Amino acid sequence: MTKFLDARTSNHWPIAFPGSMERFVVDTPVMVGQVGLSVPADTTGILRTQLLGQVGFYILSEDIFAPIIQIDVMRGYLTTDPVIHTTYVQYQPSQVQSQSVSFVAADYNVTPPPTGLLVYTMYVTALVLDMGRTGPECFNASVYTD
Repeated sequence: MTKFLDARTSNHWPIAFPGSMERFVVDTPVMVGQVGLSVPADTTGILRTQLLGQVGFYILSEDIFAPIIQIDVMRGYLTTDPVIHTTYVQYQPSQVQSQSVSFVAADYNVTPPPTGLLVYTMYVTALVLDMGRTGPECFNASVYTD
């Protein structure tokens, strides 16, 4: 029988003032969500984590290259930790407007963390110039065992 262990949510809306927008730096991962799930080190059974996310951004200008956004989810804190999920979305150069990307991912057969805290981090990378952070930036995780 499946047993629910914990669930956490990370929500962020980066625009503080109307008309202001932080720009992504090309090829530089930006942490936009992080959750820490409580999982006792002595947990038995097969651990599985369900992950859901959404990232809102704005394509600022028509470029000769099609705008591409990359979303990565790591098990841990850093971009060098194990990659659990990657999403790439490419747009037409003429799609200058607000965009939103959502994803669903899973991490299966996870080893219980010795510290009791299972951390997942979501990073966004703009692969071209002129992309801004508008939000929302939502990241949710739930962990189960059997």
